[in-house]
Amino acid sequence: MAHVPVFKGFHRFLQVRKAAEIEAAFGVRLVCPVNEFNASRHVGDDSPAALPPPTPERVSGFFDFLKDRIATARKYASAARDYAPFRTLYHAGLRSEEAALLDRPDVHCNRGPFGKLHVRFGKGARASGPRPRWVPMLDGLELVAALVPQ
Repeated sequence: MAHVPVFKGFHRFLQVRKAAEIEAAFGVRLVCPVNEFNASRHVGDDSPAALPPPTPERVSGFFDFLKDRIATARKYASAARDYAPFRTLYHAGLRSEEAALLDRPDVHCNRGPFGKLHVRFGKGARASGPRPRWVPMLDGLELVAALVPQ
């Protein structure tokens, strides 16, 4: 999707510099053909959040829903597989891509007082590649690790 910002930049140039000429020649007003769904958006520290973060009650309700699914699931392993990544994201502060790439051997319950997760594919800085790191399992995350079948 690297071509989308280039295309939008060119179209912005046409709108600023040539819109009057194009409208006079063709009778058509320029409208950007790239909708916001397909346009990439840079997210930084100064970017305003589109939506406020969920309230603690909403997060609690979400995890209660997942727990109920585990209790009524026909197959425990499938329901636990769905529950564990969400809890891991919530408690460890991992990025979704990092959590998706975790494997069972990355969970080290005997490292440190609470255990640690080995994030082998951590976010790299400026395209330097993945940077591995260790994340402590705080707030009962070791109990979530116990849910996942061996």
